[in-house]
Amino acid sequence: QWLRVDLEENAIAGTLAYGFLVDLQRDAYGGKYLYNGTIKPLAPGYGLDGKLALRSTDAAALAAALGVPSAALPSGVLVLDSTVTAKDGAIAFPDIDGRLGEGRITGSLALDAARNVTGSIETGALALSDVLAAAFLDWKGEAPGLDSSFMTALPFGLTGEVWITPRSLAVHEQLIAGEVQIGITAARAEIRLALRGKDPLSRDIHVELVSAGEGAVRKISGRMTIPVELASQMRLAGGEPVAEGQGMLELGFTSEGRSPGGALATLGRRQAAWRP
Repeated sequence: QWLRVDLEENAIAGTLAYGFLVDLQRDAYGGKYLYNGTIKPLAPGYGLDGKLALRSTDAAALAAALGVPSAALPSGVLVLDSTVTAKDGAIAFPDIDGRLGEGRITGSLALDAARNVTGSIETGALALSDVLAAAFLDWKGEAPGLDSSFMTALPFGLTGEVWITPRSLAVHEQLIAGEVQIGITAARAEIRLALRGKDPLSRDIHVELVSAGEGAVRKISGRMTIPVELASQMRLAGGEPVAEGQGMLELGFTSEGRSPGGALATLGRRQAAWRP
């Protein structure tokens, strides 16, 4: 039976057996969400085949609604477009293109029926503190802190592997890394982050962090190699350097806890080395 519905800015026409042509718009959380294409409710992945778009004058409202843990929610104009296709039960976004503020966003993502997500995304500048908070802390919409709870799984029950390539990464105030690749992998009982990049002198930056466990108490382990420029990274309050020289700081640790503060209080095996 043929069905046609026109309601304000939304239009649906078709049959349940063969699918519907749709033109849908929804306003929520400070943004407009648009889909134009086909939907086949009886097919795997709902038979999606069309174009998806997101327009928002301020991304902070959407980030707050998602519960992103950040001391300063990402703000600015958010524009995203992508083709959407469904095949073999998976939904693919093969040509994501857009921007957040002045930062370009491109890449591709795929989501299968088991909520396993894979893909790669290129972004504008990011801060390591925000990446770590999003990857390891509960999405409750709170600013991250020592009492923030570690999450036991990625938001929305997602698993899989996503690689992020930011234009630059602020490791801390005095160290901006380039040539950065960040891999976030999630399985049923483990979240893992791997990061590689270069400092301005082309020295390697390497970070590996793992949160594992079946419950709220997480086993945390990590290894880091961070280049250090003593004159710029060790200064008095007035700005005068307290030391000079260059080197590599290598750290390794294991711990456990429900929060970063709890993990710090129970630090177990630790390794540290300084290489000039």
